[in-house]
Amino acid sequence: MLKPYYKRPEHVNVIINDETKNSLADQELEIPYLENNSLIYDFEDVIQASELNKHLHDKQMDRLRELLNKYSKCFSNNPGLTNLVEHEIQLVSDQPVRRSPIECRTDKMKS
Repeated sequence: MLKPYYKRPEHVNVIINDETKNSLADQELEIPYLENNSLIYDFEDVIQASELNKHLHDKQMDRLRELLNKYSKCFSNNPGLTNLVEHEIQLVSDQPVRRSPIECRTDKMKS
């Protein structure tokens, strides 16, 4: 499962080297932060993108909508890394496979 993603505000430092009295350094500069709510999703978009209505009945669609709303914090538009799953690649030998590059004609590369 994915944890909810919340974008943290970025800190910006401004240095102004100006000798005038009414410089911008005397004023407090406000930098607007963009809010990112990655947990917003439209259930109708999910239905259309996956064509679920062809495979599920109305009661099943309502149940799916309830489950997605109930566990909406588990879904995110910005997934990250996880330590819950690992995989192993079994090699035949420890020797690396080295091969010379294969030449390819430029007319075949365009197609």
